[in-house]
Amino acid sequence: MGYWEKLLSKVLKQDVTPVADATPAPTAHEEPKQSTGPYRTDAPITDPRLDVFDRGPFAHRIADTIGERNDPSSLVVGIYGPWGDGKTTVLNFIRGRLKHYPSIICISFNPWRMEGEQALLQGFFATLAEVLDKELTTSSEKLGDVLKKYGALLKVAPGGWGDAAVSAGTALSAVSLDKLRDRISGMLRDADKRVVIIMDDIDRLDRAEIQAIFRLVKLTGDFENTAYVLAFDEQMVASAIGEKYASSSGQSYEAGINFLEKIVQVPLHLPPPSPDALRQYCFELVDEALRESATEMSQKQVDEFVRHFIDGIQIRLKTPRMAKRYANALHFALTILKGETYTPDLLLVEGLRMFYPKLYNAIRHDSEPVLRTHSADKANANAGKFIEAHTEGLTASERRAAANLVEALFPRMGSTIIGSDWETEFAHDQRIASSYYFPRYFTYGVSSSDVPDVALKSFIAALPQVSADESAKVFRGLINDRNAGTVLYKLRSQEGQMPAESAARLIEVLARNGSCFPSPDSLVFFMQPQMEAVICISHLMQRIPTEERASIAIKAMADAETLDFACDCARWLGAGDGTREPVLTDEEEKQMQAALGTRIGAYLTALPKAVWILEPKNAGTYLSWWERVSGPGPVRAYTSRQVKEDPASIFELMKSYLPTGWGMTTGLPIESSFDRDTYNSVSRVIDPAAIAAALQLLYKEELAAPNYRLPLREPRERRLAHQFMFVYNKVLAEQAQSIEPDNAEESES
Repeated sequence: MGYWEKLLSKVLKQDVTPVADATPAPTAHEEPKQSTGPYRTDAPITDPRLDVFDRGPFAHRIADTIGERNDPSSLVVGIYGPWGDGKTTVLNFIRGRLKHYPSIICISFNPWRMEGEQALLQGFFATLAEVLDKELTTSSEKLGDVLKKYGALLKVAPGGWGDAAVSAGTALSAVSLDKLRDRISGMLRDADKRVVIIMDDIDRLDRAEIQAIFRLVKLTGDFENTAYVLAFDEQMVASAIGEKYASSSGQSYEAGINFLEKIVQVPLHLPPPSPDALRQYCFELVDEALRESATEMSQKQVDEFVRHFIDGIQIRLKTPRMAKRYANALHFALTILKGETYTPDLLLVEGLRMFYPKLYNAIRHDSEPVLRTHSADKANANAGKFIEAHTEGLTASERRAAANLVEALFPRMGSTIIGSDWETEFAHDQRIASSYYFPRYFTYGVSSSDVPDVALKSFIAALPQVSADESAKVFRGLINDRNAGTVLYKLRSQEGQMPAESAARLIEVLARNGSCFPSPDSLVFFMQPQMEAVICISHLMQRIPTEERASIAIKAMADAETLDFACDCARWLGAGDGTREPVLTDEEEKQMQAALGTRIGAYLTALPKAVWILEPKNAGTYLSWWERVSGPGPVRAYTSRQVKEDPASIFELMKSYLPTGWGMTTGLPIESSFDRDTYNSVSRVIDPAAIAAALQLLYKEELAAPNYRLPLREPRERRLAHQFMFVYNKVLAEQAQSIEPDNAEESES
């Protein structure tokens, strides 16, 4: 019993053990070499031993009936079946079987290769003449020559074939078509030969050409010792013929059926493949696609795929061609997305695309109904409406199957419970139900806002063996402004299991690439990539033995690509506010901060201009860290010197300490006032008297009586000057009276 048979036996709980046979039946992937690559062509098979749908006996019965027939009258056999159902394979079997009858001359005519009615007429008789000239002759003339003469007397008239015309200069101009037809029949009878004309691909022609083919068969079908075997889709051909012969609109199909009944004496419907055989064939093709792409699946994943295939896809699998097209789609998708998606989901979503295209496109263009990342209201009712809206034209059973398939791919769709754990679990498994992975299944690639999982996994696996320089270089190739958040999300999903050696190297890599993590001003600053990278470093530090943490933290202060990244790391690695577990002891934290302070001091003193001019966003952070580590002396000396050289720059220094406010309705940043808390922070890095002197130099006696609440229409610098001087005077008054300062001066104004 093969692999898939065993699996089906388990899933369907039925015995599928094959009956013993002296010659083992070949499997579908053992077809003759009619395809040169992994993609399945639509080439039919010719060897009955490869018949997996039991079409051979059907074809052989047709061939034997024709071959053993004694009646000399003409015969037209129709083999009806939809596109892709294996009609050409049956014709191949018939053709092969007829070779066992010496009296049969088998002629294949493919009208699809002829364009236009006149070409069909000429091509048909030329084909018959060429074959019969080789197969038989009489003492007086070749049968092929007579056929050519017969064809020369036919032309396509405005009203269709059937009008006889004599070509100018033709020796047989006086001979009627009836007499010439009798001569052809007699020659076939005398030679004791029967001609079987096999026509395929009739349903691929346009409507006019389909009508022409059946007029041709009707016109020539009464040759003695002649049989036609025509393969086509009955509904398509009947509709095309009925267009010409229907007496009124809306009756074309019935008229076409009536016309076919007059021409086709033996109508035979192609036996449909059994669902079990078709499913088995499809599974063998799926297995082949997995092997060709070197994609492995666990037993659990195989069971999952088979169960959902049977529940959601099998009902729509009607023909072998559908199975081949599905397999070709899998060859493409598996090769491109190997290692980047959850394989059972990829197999199923390709089934969704192939067998429910309208539903597939709806999901592809609007993920919200299936991912349900916002609302759980009326989930089940909305899920049902979504499926119903995009399965129009399907039967009730097919709609239920479509719903089964969608719910298997998107478990949240019909649930009233939404939790963040779902997204984490789906993302970890690379499921299509994850908002991170959803786009991959529809774009057949990894977008610039994502990162290939294979590449990221290889990077992580190589961390212990590759140098820090090389690791940092590889990481920079993986990350960009658009995918930084996704890269960090995936790194953080593995931070809790990372070995100490890998964690230490990754800390170094993240520090060296600090500029790769955007940190735009935002109300939700914790979701910014830079903050996520800093948090990742702090969590990775917990994977490192305690005795090694201090040296790694100190090294990170020196290696950090940007100074603001180093400051954020120092803040997060510190004891913080007591809400998180510290990764360093107090003494180790001081050592780390000292390394940071030394770097900041060297950096600021080397700048050509004041830091609040060159880096206004980070100036407050740098100055505060410098003061915290080195005390007020060095930093105050630096700031006072800079302000003295450029008094107007004092506003940029003050602004660097103002907190960013955010509008509750607009979400946009708003200006903050210079209050007592801001004054206290600034006073730690610069003598308030130096600020007052610079402001008085700029505004003179205007600041003798500062107004804390100047109208907003006034320039911001002027309002800041008044606000500072108001607080400054208040502090001086408190100090003079030895009163403990408070934070209510603004309200007292």
